[in-house]
Amino acid sequence: MSQTENLMLEVLKQIQHDLSLMKQDIRDIKAQGISTHHRLAALDSDKSRQDENNIYIQDRLDKIEKRLELKS
Repeated sequence: MSQTENLMLEVLKQIQHDLSLMKQDIRDIKAQGISTHHRLAALDSDKSRQDENNIYIQDRLDKIEKRLELKS
């Protein structure tokens, strides 16, 4: 094998190695994206429950104020 062929082979091996590293980085980024998506979905669900709870508490407070004639 000539020196040029050896040099090209080494360059191609380095490119292959770099691509392999990039593939792993992309897998990691995808996994992080999925994890972030799940966390956001959980936060959204929690916020919905809190909103429902706030409405319930506000309704109760309105009834109490009305009974005590603090609010018309």
